[in-house]
Amino acid sequence: FMKAGGEGAATGGGGVGEVGGDGGGLRGKRLLFLVKNIRNQRYGLLSLAASLKQAGHWPEYVQVDGSDGVERVLARIASFRPDVLGVTAMTGEMNFLLGILGRVREVWPGLFTILGGPHATFVPGIVAHPLIDAICRGEGDEALVAFLDRYPGEDWREVANIGYCDGGRVVLNPLRPMVDLESLPIPDFDFIPRSTPDKFVVFASRNCVYSCHYCFNAQYRELYREAGEGNVYRMKSVERFLRELKHLKENYTFDYFYFMDDVFPTRGDWIDEFTRRYPGEVGVPFHVSFNPVLVREEVIEKLCGAGLFSMNMAIESGNPRIRRLMNRPRMSNDHLIRISRILKKHRVYINTQNIIMSPTETLEEAKETLELNIACGVDSGVVGKFQPYPGTAMARTALELGLISEADLERIPEDYHFESLLKFPEELAVRMDNLLHAFSFCIRYPFMKPLVYRLLSCRCDWLFHRLDDQFWMTHTHRPKKELVGGGFWAELRVTGLFVWRMFFPRDKAKFVH
Repeated sequence: FMKAGGEGAATGGGGVGEVGGDGGGLRGKRLLFLVKNIRNQRYGLLSLAASLKQAGHWPEYVQVDGSDGVERVLARIASFRPDVLGVTAMTGEMNFLLGILGRVREVWPGLFTILGGPHATFVPGIVAHPLIDAICRGEGDEALVAFLDRYPGEDWREVANIGYCDGGRVVLNPLRPMVDLESLPIPDFDFIPRSTPDKFVVFASRNCVYSCHYCFNAQYRELYREAGEGNVYRMKSVERFLRELKHLKENYTFDYFYFMDDVFPTRGDWIDEFTRRYPGEVGVPFHVSFNPVLVREEVIEKLCGAGLFSMNMAIESGNPRIRRLMNRPRMSNDHLIRISRILKKHRVYINTQNIIMSPTETLEEAKETLELNIACGVDSGVVGKFQPYPGTAMARTALELGLISEADLERIPEDYHFESLLKFPEELAVRMDNLLHAFSFCIRYPFMKPLVYRLLSCRCDWLFHRLDDQFWMTHTHRPKKELVGGGFWAELRVTGLFVWRMFFPRDKAKFVH
């Protein structure tokens, strides 16, 4: 299981010291998901919750971030009396979650803990940790149901995708075939309250067709290839996808759909059917993510006719050498500029994703990424620092160059915006950090770029951090409907608010959590 969410209302009986009741008369098991945050809608957990409920189990969840995270978890365990504690973790969250689990184990020593998500899948040796009783690798839709069906009997150890430690020996069961997306129930969108009421995050597909060297997709593809699976990228049928969207439209109030696929389906027959049926059957504006190499004007025209108004486009780097290091699909800067012009011609709001501080990257190469964003005329862009996720090709490159150590791989930060593990020279690190914090601001106000470049070497962290924080709150964090098509007065209002916040700042943390 790959994603999860926040804090639920206390249900169920039982007192402290009593864990694992009879499920309130249900034949199924009680599973409490423990997750770091719910800032972003955890679609994967919503899907898991639906599958578990369909099978007769009783999932709940608790959010663990914040100063009272441990107390919240302990209280939730006492009220819900779970049979199993499920932890979903990305690599950057793992150390924090282990701290929580240590306290849980002190109070509830007999509570069985199963770990899922990217970290369990790509660092399966974590199952040898004394706080972890089992892991679920890969897709959890069917595996987690099968595990709970058999637990606490010993035959849970025979379930495909499950890993465990047997007398100090790590045992990893084979992976089951990839799930048929058509067979899955509609995700339980009521399982976690939305933190962004203006939108619903939905997926039309699963996984990615590319093998970028900073990402886990190449590992994921190889993992399933060894299990006899072919293409890990799968699309829902248009019929199945529309059924999910219509369910949301009929039952909730929101402004737009956020299709968060790594690569939104572009196959001709799928696009034709989707764009033909969507306006009449759903008719809600939507945002998509596209790899620029897949963008064709005829596809954009059809999608805009159906309701497309905004798009995420992964530029990642403006320097050809760094793009080759990343193993990005081949495309020139001129191609990216042409694609952006097509999107602007059709009045599509463009947001880009970018990475700086890659192994061997120079300041001038990082500047090329900002300058390409400006040349493309994009509306907004986000940037993060490269993170050497264990097992990825670029992590191996960083290790070979001595930019990180093996020990660094065990302390991957959760927030890739603020910390880099790579050992850059101090002066270069300062300039790169300042560039990152001014990146989004310069995209929106490119005439400020020369001044920003002159200030990059200054030791004025507070200024660049304030610039980043206040721009994030006044631009990036604002609902898209306020920034898309708002015209001159909307831009003036947002710019004025940003200038005001630079002199009278507000705490970003209040907006993040």
